[in-house]
Amino acid sequence: GTNYDAFRAMLNYYAEHHKPEAKATVYKAERISALMPKIIQAHQGGNGEGLKFISILRDPRAVIASQMHTHIPGTSEPMTKNPVWTALRWNRFVRQVMHYESYSNIQKIIKYEDLINQTEDCIEGMSEFLGINLEGITPEKGELKSILPEEILRIHPLIDQSPQAQRINDWKFHLRKNQIYLIEKSCKSQLERFAYERH
Repeated sequence: GTNYDAFRAMLNYYAEHHKPEAKATVYKAERISALMPKIIQAHQGGNGEGLKFISILRDPRAVIASQMHTHIPGTSEPMTKNPVWTALRWNRFVRQVMHYESYSNIQKIIKYEDLINQTEDCIEGMSEFLGINLEGITPEKGELKSILPEEILRIHPLIDQSPQAQRINDWKFHLRKNQIYLIEKSCKSQLERFAYERH
């Protein structure tokens, strides 16, 4: 079989042993956008039936501030030391996601900030897109925190709390002016495309 077959077998095994009553399997991956065409092609003969992607776009300044101040699990190294390199990676991710913007039956694009500020509306939209009733879902009701390794919990201390809108612009206090300038210059067109105001 293919790598995709092995990947699906692992997901199915996990579902069967941890939540056999589940109607769907959700997998979070940061860099899967580049594999979307291959996954679609490998899934049920390329028709994409039953396959859904939710792509969440976040302000690159917030992404980079977070990664510069978060250690790679199990190490003392930050997730990134170079804001320009990470900004270029963010640009590439956005281009890949937007390349498949027309696949509206397979991919839904959500801004992270909308997910935080308009949580109920976003959940309603995802519910309709996925064909799953997500009404009343909250971080406190999930089982995720109980199954995550300790090193992952250390970098996600608020995982079981409700969204905190006041933290969206924390990057302004964690990035230097020259870093903000370089990020905004590197991501200029995409910042404008998604209506992110320049600092």
